Amino acid sequence: MEISAMRARAEQLAADFERLREQAGAIRGRIAEARGRGVSEDGLVRVVVDPRGRLESVEIDPRVFRRPDSRRLAAEILAASRRAAAEVDRKVEEAFEGLVSAAEIRDQLGFDVGAVLDRFDAEIAEIAPARETR
Repeated sequence: MEISAMRARAEQLAADFERLREQAGAIRGRIAEARGRGVSEDGLVRVVVDPRGRLESVEIDPRVFRRPDSRRLAAEILAASRRAAAEVDRKVEEAFEGLVSAAEIRDQLGFDVGAVLDRFDAEIAEIAPARETR
């Protein structure tokens, strides 16, 4: 490979790295703001989960107490939570679209958003010193 071709390739890699660094902040922001919302089939339970799928809020309509059934209520809360977690998972996948495959997020990282971001940061850090020494 001739020197001019090598230089052009190095410049392209540097531009790709800069684009990746710029996108990292935007990705972190989108993930931090991502929330999943789930509603029970009867509409009496509503939940919100954070990017890791942890419950942030649970709303139970007072009408649920007209027919008290603790097992059914527990099942409705779980179902709504699962719907909310599935929604936030999709939002996190979308945030990484074009950079990391959805399969990689799910399969290798168990959809631990923190692990995804830590790995992303580590990969950028590995590239950064090489670029800064030029």
